[in-house]
Amino acid sequence: MATNSAAISAGTGLVSGINYAQLISELTAVDQQPITQMQQRQQDYQLQIAALSTLSTNLSSFKSALDTLNSADQFNTKKATVTNTSGGISVLNVSASSSAAAGTHSITVNQLAESNIKASQGWADKNTTAIDPSGGTFSFKVGSGGALTKISVSSTMTLQGLANAINSSGSSVTASVMNDGSGINPYRLELTTNSTGYSNEIYITQNTATGTPGLDFTDKQVGTAYAYTSNSYAGTVASSGTYTGTTNKTYLLQIVNGDTPGSGNATYKYSTDGGVTWYGAGGVVYNGSNGVAVAADNTPQNIDGTHSEGVKVSFNGGTLAAGDQFSIAAYNPEMQTAQNAVLNVDGATITNSSNTITDAVQGVTMNLLQADSSSPVTLSVSSDTSTAQTNIQSFVTAYNTLMQYINQQRTYDPSQNTAGTDINQTNPLLTDPALLLIKSRIVNTVTGTIPGITPSQYSGLSQIGISTDSTTGILSLDTSKLSSALQTNPSAVSNLFISSATPTNAAVSYVSKTSNTQPGNYSVYVTTAPQKASVSGGGSSNGEIGQAYAYPSNSYAGTASSSGAYTGTRNKTYLLQIVNGDTPGSGNATYKYSTDGGVTWYGSGGVRYNGSNGVAVAADNTPQNIDGTHSEGVKVSFNGGTLAAGDQFSVAASCETLTFEYTNNNTSSPPAYTDFGVTLPAGSTINQIVDTLNSAFATKNVGLTASNVNGNLSITSADYGAKSWFQVSSSDQTGGVLGAPGANSAPVTGTGVDIAGMINGHPAIGSGDVLTSFSDFPESGLSINVDSSKTGGYGTIAVSSGIASSLSSAIASYTNSTTGIIVTESNSNQTNINNLTTQENTIASRINQETQLLQTQFAQLETLLATYKTQSAAVTSMFANLGSGWAQNSGGTL
Repeated sequence: MATNSAAISAGTGLVSGINYAQLISELTAVDQQPITQMQQRQQDYQLQIAALSTLSTNLSSFKSALDTLNSADQFNTKKATVTNTSGGISVLNVSASSSAAAGTHSITVNQLAESNIKASQGWADKNTTAIDPSGGTFSFKVGSGGALTKISVSSTMTLQGLANAINSSGSSVTASVMNDGSGINPYRLELTTNSTGYSNEIYITQNTATGTPGLDFTDKQVGTAYAYTSNSYAGTVASSGTYTGTTNKTYLLQIVNGDTPGSGNATYKYSTDGGVTWYGAGGVVYNGSNGVAVAADNTPQNIDGTHSEGVKVSFNGGTLAAGDQFSIAAYNPEMQTAQNAVLNVDGATITNSSNTITDAVQGVTMNLLQADSSSPVTLSVSSDTSTAQTNIQSFVTAYNTLMQYINQQRTYDPSQNTAGTDINQTNPLLTDPALLLIKSRIVNTVTGTIPGITPSQYSGLSQIGISTDSTTGILSLDTSKLSSALQTNPSAVSNLFISSATPTNAAVSYVSKTSNTQPGNYSVYVTTAPQKASVSGGGSSNGEIGQAYAYPSNSYAGTASSSGAYTGTRNKTYLLQIVNGDTPGSGNATYKYSTDGGVTWYGSGGVRYNGSNGVAVAADNTPQNIDGTHSEGVKVSFNGGTLAAGDQFSVAASCETLTFEYTNNNTSSPPAYTDFGVTLPAGSTINQIVDTLNSAFATKNVGLTASNVNGNLSITSADYGAKSWFQVSSSDQTGGVLGAPGANSAPVTGTGVDIAGMINGHPAIGSGDVLTSFSDFPESGLSINVDSSKTGGYGTIAVSSGIASSLSSAIASYTNSTTGIIVTESNSNQTNINNLTTQENTIASRINQETQLLQTQFAQLETLLATYKTQSAAVTSMFANLGSGWAQNSGGTL
């Protein structure tokens, strides 16, 4: 083989000089022709794949324009604006949905909704002093029916530690530690509800487990008087009194004339805003000479008699000097009351737990920013057609881009034809039947009449200003005509593009349809009306007062009784303890009382018990309010016997509690239930009961709604149908707000009923208040809603498929990445390319084998020629040698 290869160099025979490379190329040229043709066909397939990809891109752009239009909101958009007050204040901002009705409304914001903020009295530090060295539990809830949150308080937990624990508990309260700048005990634990509204009040149910609570969220307090360290005064200052103010306040006192207390010369001025504004005697603005005279040693005096709100100060000993300063903090734990937003809309007063109002004006959302009850503002709602016009123009543009590409592909250019094929280089889809199918479907849908449209509405795009060029098929848009159509009848314009169904009965509404639903006019008949789960009751909430209880350890031999009508907002037990013994009505027998199990004691008038202000016991059988302030209608009476110091009695007072069990999947197996209780403040009006229940329903995220129906309570599920179920029982054995005696032992149950009926004369599937047709009928997949409690015929519903809805699904099928006609053709072309490549490789392999065989044969030929040449030379040489030898031997010449 090596000899054969050596016989040919650079494709040319070394012996013969023949150009074998050229000869082999010419011999195999015929075999190479099929490969050239296959490569050309591959190029044609690649051109088709690229063209199909561009077609898919244009179709997708057109589909995006269709999808944007495939929503009724695009055609019925509303714009809402609101003026400022006469003083230029913006009290609310507004937005409108498509359901809003055009018009104007007068709005007055009287009150903003606020969260409840409570703060403890002042504390020395936030990270060092323990709240309760004995440890215990801090418990609270939001709303009378809210979930109870319990925080375990360790013996070393600080103020900041409690705040952190509350924030980690997952409750609906945020805790923070505030520094109010007071000289003594400046730190306060502040609790703020995460939600606004009257029903979101914070209830502190337990401060700590034992001992006097370190933190007080219940009582107003006068803080310890503080003498500034820069003072020269060497005496002592003290605070006292009962704070009656409604805000948190720090009184700053500054000596203006120095001398000893009670001298008649020493005077001070005071401020409640940190020294910005100063006041003198009688609460008049300080003028340099009207300072408040300092009383004699240890003589408490109202700071000014006007602004002090029960706060007193006293000095003892020493000499006051001009410039000496003192401060007294006054605490009100109720820093901000939970309240609803209150606004007036067109003369009607509306309350809401949130500052975001969505149901005062239909389709309009109002975000309240500021209250100004003296200046109404004007809310205006008008139609906004700009969005629809822009989106319809985008539809026209995308359609024209698609049609121009299709038209270009359908144009024949003979100069661009590939030799021997039907493929056009610039228009490779010229003969593609899929292109014709796609164009036909789109053009017929866009330029034809929309099936199922009622006669009173637009039935084609030409009626809203979209015309078609008869030669090119390109669309043009008359914006003036479109604007007029949108202003006149936006719903009719929308029905040209979206799936719609127009019922003849107002109780019927369209829900949805499928691609199998055919346009048509279908009858509706209800055989069983849908129902919501519902329970009705009475109109008032009763508070219950338990029987007075005398502790067994008492020495008292008489009887104690309870009476009254409880008006409180939470369950409570009054504990009474005799502090001075004697017979009832003697004038000597007194008691103190507590509502937290003896942690905090109160005396006469509800003031903190100080050892001498006990409540006098009335005469035999004389009911008396436990204190006249905190008793909330609870009365106690004693009869006979002699009361002894230390004797204890208790009276339990409870609100009505409703216990609910709710599910919105009662037809599932098993259903998932939500159980919860709601406590109703005793004596609540029907509207207060409704507010309390609806707040609890929202907190628990259950689909129930409470309402006032002719003065009676009604509780109804949000959804129709058998999936809605709930039961409710009352702690009040007389029935309470449910109006059903014995309801506690026999819960009242509400169960919904599914609708049943026919569409187009065929039985339909009923679920809630929705009927859905079965398959195998023209109305297949049609779902409608019937909002009525009556059975019988409900007219007809005309179903149509708009341009956007029908074409969008069609284009989606064309461009589907797995089953679409475009990807199918592209894959087929790629398969053809791959098959041709395989054939090319087969032919090329055969040509290569033939080439190698010819090269071998020509090499062998050269070798043979070389052999012959060598032999010829040898023979010639032999003859030449023979001739020469003969002549020499003969001695002569021939």
